[in-house]
Amino acid sequence: MRGRPPKPTKVLELSGAFAKNPQRKRARAAVEIVPDGELGPPPAEWIQRGKCSQEYLELLAIWYEVLDQLPRIDLLTSADRLFLEMACRLTYKIRFRKSSASDYAQLNRYLDQIRLTPSGRARATGTTALPKPTRTGSAWSELVG
Repeated sequence: MRGRPPKPTKVLELSGAFAKNPQRKRARAAVEIVPDGELGPPPAEWIQRGKCSQEYLELLAIWYEVLDQLPRIDLLTSADRLFLEMACRLTYKIRFRKSSASDYAQLNRYLDQIRLTPSGRARATGTTALPKPTRTGSAWSELVG
């Protein structure tokens, strides 16, 4: 690798980096490839085969599990579908099949890039997440009822 990978433009925009240096945004816009859509639903094959295969049901569950844990700034787009699919397949392999140390390392890299590890979240400066819902009462009273 040749050093640290660049921050996504969306993260820089949310952190206010372009307000300080607007020509930086213009320079990025000239060379950056912009994906054409949102992430969308899980792969159609998983939905079709999920009707009769436990493996594909588990892959669907992992897809939605990862989406639920993502920061709420919509960093993933249609161009990231294969990336998320591979992360789901590696998670499935680690949970339900034989896996190697390299599988864990690869999954860690995938999750780090989408800010799902402690070090990844620490690098996510300036991101705007929705506020967490506030609790009414204590945690104990919620359990007991």
